[in-house]
Amino acid sequence: GSTTNLAADGDGNGIVEQADYDLWSTNFGAQNTANAVAVPEPNAALLVLLGGVVLFSRKGKSAKGIRLTGGGDGLLLKGS
Repeated sequence: GSTTNLAADGDGNGIVEQADYDLWSTNFGAQNTANAVAVPEPNAALLVLLGGVVLFSRKGKSAKGIRLTGGGDGLLLKGS
């Protein structure tokens, strides 16, 4: 086996040999789920963005004909 190019040395013994091939072929395509991180879907991010645009575009607008005014005893509803 090779001792100069150790890129395929799966068992870390310093020699690329049949045991390394067996290790790679057995685990090829296996996924390591211990380090998996959840990534949000693009559609969910788009929905959050659109929701934020709608929310902030309505900022400062109150219900039709009603406004809140500060009074000595707290906030009062007044029709406009």
